[in-house]
Amino acid sequence: YDGGVRSNMADRVAKEKQNQKLAAKDVWSLILLVLITATLVFIWTNSMEAPAESSEKSQWVMKLLTPFLEVFVGKGNVTEFLVRKLAHFCEFGLLGCELSLMLVLRKRQTLQWYVNIAMFAFVVAALDETIQIFADRGSSLADVWIDFAGAATGIVGIYILHAIGRHFIRRKRYKKTVRRMRARRDTSEASERSKEFENAAEDTTQGVQ
Repeated sequence: YDGGVRSNMADRVAKEKQNQKLAAKDVWSLILLVLITATLVFIWTNSMEAPAESSEKSQWVMKLLTPFLEVFVGKGNVTEFLVRKLAHFCEFGLLGCELSLMLVLRKRQTLQWYVNIAMFAFVVAALDETIQIFADRGSSLADVWIDFAGAATGIVGIYILHAIGRHFIRRKRYKKTVRRMRARRDTSEASERSKEFENAAEDTTQGVQ
């Protein structure tokens, strides 16, 4: 009877933990969905800006980033064109990271799903350039590929980081399992030695008697 009660309690605890994990996953999924939506809004609203407004914003960002970028491209080589292309790449890199994290969170890490989010990013990039046409800024096929390259970098980057993290977690679990097995083996050996000692002591006592 006690064994049945303990088994039921263990099942309830396991179900509660599972439900907590599912609830946490749903919360994080919702947060990621909000971030993805916010990123899309940010990308497309920037494309809706008039040429003069967009150029003014790029100039402000360029002044802010020039000291940092000059470390990589050399002094005097930071241009508005470079800043714009870098902005395209980073925006879509963020989108790619968010989409890849969603796959990790929902455990949809299959080739088909990665192809799906890559195609989604490409469609977003194409729409981004289409929006710019209506904002009198023109569109560029090169920008579409820069956007897609940024998204692909984000997707692959998260995939690699997750694979590395999973490798270390598995390695840690393996070491912990090995330590437990060794501890059980040592306990078993100690118990056997104790029994052998007790038996030897009893035999000695009987021999004396």
